[in-house]
Amino acid sequence: MRMEKGFADCGKQEIAAEKRQTSDSQSSRSRGTFGNSANDSCFMKRFFVFFLTISAGVSSVCANLGDGGDRIDDSYGNLIERQLRDDGTVSTLYHKDRYLYFVVFDNGVSVLEKYSHVKGTDLSEKEIAKFLKANAGRTATWIRNETGTSKERRFKRSDHKAEATYGKVDDRLTLTVRELHGGTPEIKN
Repeated sequence: MRMEKGFADCGKQEIAAEKRQTSDSQSSRSRGTFGNSANDSCFMKRFFVFFLTISAGVSSVCANLGDGGDRIDDSYGNLIERQLRDDGTVSTLYHKDRYLYFVVFDNGVSVLEKYSHVKGTDLSEKEIAKFLKANAGRTATWIRNETGTSKERRFKRSDHKAEATYGKVDDRLTLTVRELHGGTPEIKN
């Protein structure tokens, strides 16, 4: 409500500013559009709303390894199941849009994530790339490891802190991304 009033005020301020500018044509030529504080204010309000909208959209897609439970909960949709495992980790299953997200948390941080279609169909190359990119970190990239079988694709992260496989897990085609620790070199599904 308050923001709508702000936009209405912007329109009134712009009209008043245009009237002032036409009455003083010489000064409007030399100052330009940003010389008027009413225009600056309206522009900043609109830019700020636009920026917040984009930021909210981007952050809702970008949960990944190393994130905490709150961020994962916000990003991955409806919680279907949560289970305490024997080793003290917590596994969770989420459903959002056409995807299932299986996440294992250790000390409140995501250490393993699995992505699959609800219907069990193949993830496209584009979808696999999107999930890998979300888990690349700021400076790392994913490299395809050609040692996998024809039914399984393997990837390793350039910083050697994570690895991924794409293949069947519990009769469902799944991309599994896992944080690597010193003594666990392979993904065990």
